[in-house]
Amino acid sequence: MESLKALSAIEQQVAAISRSTDALEMRSRRGILLLHGIREQKDENLCELSLSLFSNHLGGLKLSADQICKSVRLGLPKQDKPRPLMIKFFSEVVRDSVWYAKAGFKGTGITISESLSC
Repeated sequence: MESLKALSAIEQQVAAISRSTDALEMRSRRGILLLHGIREQKDENLCELSLSLFSNHLGGLKLSADQICKSVRLGLPKQDKPRPLMIKFFSEVVRDSVWYAKAGFKGTGITISESLSC
């Protein structure tokens, strides 16, 4: 009987740790957006590319390189489809300004999505 209580306590602890880990992962993804449909080029500067896209399509949104923490392509290269571009912003306010201006990409073939956990 005592071993069942101990097992139950361990299961509760594992569930609590799992919830905590999920919350931390979601918090770490809050500053990230994914851009889809951007053709890949050899030796591309992803930070400059993303800043150029934002300034050209998002209604005068002025961003600088110091507002972007990281820009990387996700996954392995494919011949038929460009990899998504992950952009991590230093500020959630800047990330949100890009997110809410995303309608500027309408008709360009470029889409923006949030980085949600699986």
